[in-house]
Amino acid sequence: MKKLLIICLLVLPGITSLAQQDPQFTMYMFNQQMINPAYVGARNALSINGLYRNQWVSMPGAPETFNIGVHTPGDVNADFSRAAFGAVIFNDRISVFNQTGAYFQYAYRIPMDDQNRTIMSFGLQAGFVNFTANLSELNPRDGFTSDLSISQDIRNAFLPQFGFGAYLMSDKYYAGFSIPHLIQNKYDREAVTTNNQEVARQLRHYFLMGGYVFDLGTNFKLRPQMIAKYVFNSGKNIRSPLSMDYNLSLIVMDRFNIGASFRTNTNALSSDLTSRSDAVSIILETQVTKNLRMGYAYDYNLSELSAYNDGTHEIMIGYDFSQAIKAFATPRFIRYF
Repeated sequence: MKKLLIICLLVLPGITSLAQQDPQFTMYMFNQQMINPAYVGARNALSINGLYRNQWVSMPGAPETFNIGVHTPGDVNADFSRAAFGAVIFNDRISVFNQTGAYFQYAYRIPMDDQNRTIMSFGLQAGFVNFTANLSELNPRDGFTSDLSISQDIRNAFLPQFGFGAYLMSDKYYAGFSIPHLIQNKYDREAVTTNNQEVARQLRHYFLMGGYVFDLGTNFKLRPQMIAKYVFNSGKNIRSPLSMDYNLSLIVMDRFNIGASFRTNTNALSSDLTSRSDAVSIILETQVTKNLRMGYAYDYNLSELSAYNDGTHEIMIGYDFSQAIKAFATPRFIRYF
């Protein structure tokens, strides 16, 4: 039954053609380089960040994702550098589907005040995704065995990509918008449209994000954040539910972060725009030293899938080299964004 559920979710709709194809992260606030190239350089240091996500534990074929990114201002010794550079590599596996990719990123940053406390950044990225689908490993039910769309493997499909983003940040808030990949590549370049059915392809993902820090006193701060994710192809009228993540965190002594998130989906294919609960999460982060930070998140699924899995785990680790301390406009032990 569980294997059949995975096949129905991932294969029959056309290799996720109606679903969000980009990896989903609960700790997106610590992983913004992955979704917005304009974020690179935001930590004012040579910064390395890695994140591992094991989604829907105990469910065969469930998503498993890993990424690692590095970014830096063009001149780490300067008080402010307009240019910033970054690179990110990732691997995402879902059942018999596997994609590995790499992006190279550039951001141009514009100070909005004399103290460089508010910065507007515009980012570009270019790279590729290598896609593989071992569809011959599936064991479809009777009646689907002759369907070539779920019986012929896709081997090492090379998919070039290009994306952009914008990011406004200060000591107290940030706001961003991005489209990480613009090219809607076919997963199988030899596939053709038949019977008015669109072939499976990469779809554009739109991200809108923001956050703010409220000062509650010497040792406490409150940090609400949100991110909206949407997939839409106007030419083929293909879209997925709008996904909203709401996060509220308490920062203690500028060193510990305790947060909770709530994720909803709104079905854009239906006239019913009522939001449906998808997952709740707890997030823990600590600034171990002035350079090293670590985080953990646990998701509990609220949809029908909760009966088939034991939740989702994420682990994050990041390191900022010492120049980050020099570049802070206001010295503190933890970066809020």
